[in-house]
Amino acid sequence: MGENVMKGQVDRFQKMKDLAFNNFCAETLFERPEVFLTDYQACPVDEAAVAVGDVLMAHVAADGETVILSIADDVVGKMDGESASELIETMANSECPEMATLKVVAVSEISGFWTLRLPRSGDGHG
Repeated sequence: MGENVMKGQVDRFQKMKDLAFNNFCAETLFERPEVFLTDYQACPVDEAAVAVGDVLMAHVAADGETVILSIADDVVGKMDGESASELIETMANSECPEMATLKVVAVSEISGFWTLRLPRSGDGHG
């Protein structure tokens, strides 16, 4: 009789485990794509000013470690260090490794540094 009770407990545990796993794997109503976004830090060149919402073109400089940011033909900023290396790696794995568009999401009034983000495909840029 003890074996039947134990077998029933094992079966119930298996059913509950499967139910919990299926519930965990089910699609949810809300998505949080902002969790997967990467912000890049950049600094202005020659006191150039940008506003939140501006779209900048990013090109890898000749040294291969710096990213040059421009609006039309005017160079307005640059990226170096960790932000530049992350963006260069992202660009290398994209459809267009020579350049990318970045959207300005924040401008620091104190330091003058910019926070940039690659626009999602639904944003109308890229």
